[in-house]
Amino acid sequence: MEMNWQWFVGELREYPAGIHQLRPPCDNESLERLRCALGEPPSVVRGMLETFDGAKLFNRCGPMLTIFGVSAQIDRDPLEFAPDWYIDKYTPAWRSSIGSEGWVLGMMSYGGLVVLDNEVVREWDIVHHEWISDELTVRAWAERILHDGNECLAAE
Repeated sequence: MEMNWQWFVGELREYPAGIHQLRPPCDNESLERLRCALGEPPSVVRGMLETFDGAKLFNRCGPMLTIFGVSAQIDRDPLEFAPDWYIDKYTPAWRSSIGSEGWVLGMMSYGGLVVLDNEVVREWDIVHHEWISDELTVRAWAERILHDGNECLAAE
């Protein structure tokens, strides 16, 4: 499973300033802490973190999607990213409650938890405790995010 995260970031950069907030790439120390805490991340997760360490996408009165990064050794501003909205914070809770070895990648504005498991991305409804999306490759998921984000922006 491969994903060209540079392509995705390039697509995001085509939008006006302020629509997206991408954090800089994750540093090696944080990647190592992630590996020690949760095991070797899939190459698609590592590639994402080496390209950007979390993001808020299609942000109009709140982001449509928050992609999680890795928590910092020092506290970040809780208004920037919620204290638990990091891969290394949310994934252990997901794994212990669901019994999955998945990796939590982010949260949709409507409460869809974005999970990578067995090389596919799905969304889990955190209120109703059920899957609410089809299984998608990471590339197909990224394309869907761009499509849905365009519709979100057009509706304003």
